[in-house]
Amino acid sequence: LIVEYGFAKRLLNTKRSLALFLMAEVDISILSMVPREYFHPKPKVNSSLIRLNRKKSRISHKDKQKYNYFVMKWVNKEYKKI
Repeated sequence: LIVEYGFAKRLLNTKRSLALFLMAEVDISILSMVPREYFHPKPKVNSSLIRLNRKKSRISHKDKQKYNYFVMKWVNKEYKKI
């Protein structure tokens, strides 16, 4: 999958809720950088080629709602102050 480079980095940042939601279900890896010059018209940002491999969930179905609540309540708390 090709995505904006900053988004790819956010997918791997365990201080972000999106990363925590995905990492419970998917292995995420950045395979390579794709320079903006490779596209036409040229975008303002570079891109990344990422791989998402589905895996067995690390969180039981029974605990998923609690996990989601925890992530939404406590992760990214500093962003809510802005």
